[in-house]
Amino acid sequence: MFFTVSKLYQMFLSPAPLLLLLAFAGAILTATRAARFGRALAIGSTLALGVIALSPIPPLVRRQASSDPDGDIVHPRTARPGQLLSGATIQVRLLDRISSVDTEKGDLFHGTVAYDVLQDGQMLIPAGSKVEGKVISVSTGKFAGHGSVRLRPESITLPSGTRLDFHAEATGTRLSKTRVGAEGAINPGPRTTRDSVEYGAVVGTGAATGAVFGGPAGALAGGLIGAGLVTTHLMTDHPQTTLEPGVIVLFTLTDSIQVFSADSN
Repeated sequence: MFFTVSKLYQMFLSPAPLLLLLAFAGAILTATRAARFGRALAIGSTLALGVIALSPIPPLVRRQASSDPDGDIVHPRTARPGQLLSGATIQVRLLDRISSVDTEKGDLFHGTVAYDVLQDGQMLIPAGSKVEGKVISVSTGKFAGHGSVRLRPESITLPSGTRLDFHAEATGTRLSKTRVGAEGAINPGPRTTRDSVEYGAVVGTGAATGAVFGGPAGALAGGLIGAGLVTTHLMTDHPQTTLEPGVIVLFTLTDSIQVFSADSN
């Protein structure tokens, strides 16, 4: 008898039956005070709470310990013999002049590989290999903007005559004041220093001329006129991108290329 009463006591004091009793009491109280629709909604809600309370809680699955402390780290892919992975950089020395002023979209450009391209100490692409590509975008700049060009290299021809197609994007330049922006756009370098010199020279000349003819008031007026002329000039004179022959463009591979197969070595 003591065992049975104790079991009943523990059962009714456990969380699931208590929640069910509370839900049932709430349903009775709600049903007596609510309208037909509200009564049905209240009864359904409390019964749902009771079912949830009695539902077994699934046990937590403990993650098995791993002997590899770096098991969650994504490791970089290893290149196969004779393969250049995406992210490798090829430096190309231009043979043609490219300018946002007179170069047109679709024009071809030519260059040579400036330095040997190595993979794990092995030379895959020797310096002097020929590079061909296409100008895919030219902009002369809009209001207070600047000119820019985008280049897409398409192939490398090795000294052996083997032609390799590849995909890459400009990520930098050398021997040039240009800079590379988003999506490989090559833009002119900063013109802050040149603009400051032009601004100071024109404003100073205007102020000096005004002082000769009108004293201090004339100097002020001349300076303001000079400043206005410089501002108009800067707003309408868009700096342009020019890449002279000999400039090196850094192209970073966006896809892997297989220079030679493992069994050809």
